[in-house]
Amino acid sequence: MKLLSNRYNWSWRSLSVKALDLGSSINRYWATGNRPLKLKTKIKTPKIINKILVLIIFIITNLGQPYAYAVSTHSQDTWKIYLHLKVVSDKQYNCINRLWYLESRWNNKADNRKSTAYGIAQVLGTRTSDPFKQIDLGLKYIKHRFKNDGCKALAHHNKHGYY
Repeated sequence: MKLLSNRYNWSWRSLSVKALDLGSSINRYWATGNRPLKLKTKIKTPKIINKILVLIIFIITNLGQPYAYAVSTHSQDTWKIYLHLKVVSDKQYNCINRLWYLESRWNNKADNRKSTAYGIAQVLGTRTSDPFKQIDLGLKYIKHRFKNDGCKALAHHNKHGYY
């Protein structure tokens, strides 16, 4: 048997648990056959403290990194803005953005174990850790191989698995 508590009552938990008040927003449980234990004093917290606690829990659960990448999303957003400044067309930007997401998830430390590709654009033979240089090299490669058309590079990637 385990003792459960909430701010309204104390109760004993067994295998069969029933809700004490189904209409309440806070679940209060008690086991069949056992009566809820009564507290001598009621614990009341001010509404502002409850709101602060909810806000803290929200920040802790939602602002953490959902993926174990080496870079923050803030840095990635900065690099995407840099790419958008280099590529003026929205269509081209969207294609290159999708392409590099598929290649490296915008991780500037992404390393391909099967080849010498490294970085955001996964350009062969480079080991620079500067994301802005990686973006420039990736754009230079797209300009040389696909005649400055990022959508052709994305189509090639979708067909063959690389660009």
